[in-house]
Amino acid sequence: LGLEGTKVTGERLEGPYPQLETVDLDQSGITDEGLQALFRSCPALKGLRLEGTRVTGERLEGPYPHLETVDLGQSGITDEGLQALCRSCPALKWLRLEGTKVTGERLEGPYP
Repeated sequence: LGLEGTKVTGERLEGPYPQLETVDLDQSGITDEGLQALFRSCPALKGLRLEGTRVTGERLEGPYPHLETVDLGQSGITDEGLQALCRSCPALKWLRLEGTKVTGERLEGPYP
Protein backbone atom coordinates (compact mmCIF):
# COMPACT_ATOMS: atom_id res chain seq x y z
CA LEU A 1 0.00 0.00 0.00
CA GLY A 2 1.53 3.31 -1.04
CA LEU A 3 0.60 6.32 1.07
CA GLU A 4 3.84 8.23 0.67
CA GLY A 5 3.61 12.02 0.68
CA THR A 6 0.09 12.05 2.12
CA LYS A 7 -1.23 13.72 5.26
CA VAL A 8 -2.43 10.37 6.62
CA THR A 9 -1.77 10.11 10.36
CA GLY A 10 -3.11 6.58 10.71
CA GLU A 11 -4.68 7.38 14.06
CA ARG A 12 -8.19 6.35 12.95
CA LEU A 13 -7.10 3.24 11.10
CA GLU A 14 -9.36 0.30 11.83
CA GLY A 15 -8.79 -3.18 10.49
CA PRO A 16 -8.11 -5.90 10.31
CA TYR A 17 -6.21 -6.06 7.03
CA PRO A 18 -4.65 -9.52 7.36
CA GLN A 19 -3.38 -9.67 3.76
CA LEU A 20 -1.45 -6.37 3.88
CA GLU A 21 2.30 -7.05 4.06
CA THR A 22 3.97 -3.81 2.91
CA VAL A 23 3.13 -0.18 3.63
CA ASP A 24 4.95 2.90 2.32
CA LEU A 25 4.37 5.97 4.48
CA ASP A 26 7.48 7.92 3.44
CA GLN A 27 7.08 11.69 3.91
CA SER A 28 3.58 11.20 5.33
CA GLY A 29 1.85 12.56 8.42
CA ILE A 30 1.97 9.24 10.27
CA THR A 31 2.21 9.61 14.05
CA ASP A 32 3.33 7.25 16.80
CA GLU A 33 -0.34 6.63 17.63
CA GLY A 34 -1.05 5.96 13.97
CA LEU A 35 1.83 3.50 13.81
CA GLN A 36 0.34 1.57 16.73
CA ALA A 37 -3.03 1.47 14.94
CA LEU A 38 -1.30 0.25 11.77
CA PHE A 39 0.38 -2.61 13.63
CA ARG A 40 -2.92 -3.60 15.29
CA SER A 41 -4.72 -3.56 11.92
CA CYS A 42 -2.04 -5.33 9.87
CA PRO A 43 -0.83 -8.39 11.80
CA ALA A 44 1.07 -9.83 8.80
CA LEU A 45 3.08 -6.66 8.08
CA LYS A 46 6.56 -7.53 6.76
CA GLY A 47 7.83 -4.27 5.30
CA LEU A 48 7.41 -0.68 6.47
CA ARG A 49 8.76 2.57 5.04
CA LEU A 50 8.71 5.60 7.34
CA GLU A 51 11.42 7.77 5.79
CA GLY A 52 11.05 11.46 6.54
CA THR A 53 8.31 11.05 9.15
CA ARG A 54 8.17 12.33 12.72
CA VAL A 55 7.69 8.84 14.16
CA THR A 56 9.82 8.37 17.31
CA GLY A 57 8.95 4.72 17.92
CA GLU A 58 8.81 5.32 21.67
CA ARG A 59 5.27 3.96 22.02
CA LEU A 60 5.84 0.67 20.24
CA GLU A 61 4.36 -2.24 22.13
CA GLY A 62 5.00 -5.42 20.13
CA PRO A 63 5.47 -8.12 19.37
CA TYR A 64 5.46 -7.68 15.61
CA PRO A 65 6.58 -11.19 14.66
CA HIS A 66 6.53 -10.79 10.88
CA LEU A 67 8.19 -7.39 10.41
CA GLU A 68 11.44 -7.91 8.48
CA THR A 69 12.35 -4.55 6.90
CA VAL A 70 11.97 -1.02 8.24
CA ASP A 71 13.18 2.21 6.66
CA LEU A 72 13.41 4.99 9.24
CA GLY A 73 15.87 7.19 7.35
CA GLN A 74 15.52 10.92 8.07
CA SER A 75 12.79 10.13 10.63
CA GLY A 76 12.27 11.22 14.23
CA ILE A 77 13.28 7.81 15.62
CA THR A 78 14.98 8.04 19.02
CA ASP A 79 17.29 5.72 20.91
CA GLU A 80 14.33 4.64 23.06
CA GLY A 81 12.24 4.02 19.97
CA LEU A 82 14.97 1.98 18.36
CA GLN A 83 15.28 -0.17 21.46
CA ALA A 84 11.50 -0.74 21.49
CA LEU A 85 11.61 -1.68 17.81
CA CYS A 86 14.46 -4.14 18.29
CA ARG A 87 12.72 -5.78 21.26
CA SER A 88 9.43 -6.05 19.35
CA CYS A 89 10.62 -7.43 16.00
CA PRO A 90 12.27 -10.86 16.27
CA ALA A 91 12.27 -11.33 12.47
CA LEU A 92 13.92 -7.95 11.68
CA LYS A 93 16.52 -8.43 8.93
CA TRP A 94 17.02 -4.93 7.50
CA LEU A 95 16.86 -1.53 9.19
CA ARG A 96 17.79 1.88 7.76
CA LEU A 97 18.57 4.73 10.16
CA GLU A 98 20.49 7.09 7.86
CA GLY A 99 20.05 10.74 8.78
CA THR A 100 18.51 10.11 12.21
CA LYS A 101 19.71 11.27 15.62
CA VAL A 102 20.05 7.71 16.91
CA THR A 103 23.28 7.25 18.86
CA GLY A 104 22.83 3.63 19.94
CA GLU A 105 23.88 4.55 23.49
CA ARG A 106 20.75 3.08 25.06
CA LEU A 107 20.66 -0.15 23.11
CA GLU A 108 20.73 -3.11 25.41
CA GLY A 109 20.52 -6.64 24.00
CA PRO A 110 20.31 -9.37 23.39
CA TYR A 111 17.46 -9.05 20.93
CA PRO A 112 15.52 -11.94 19.49
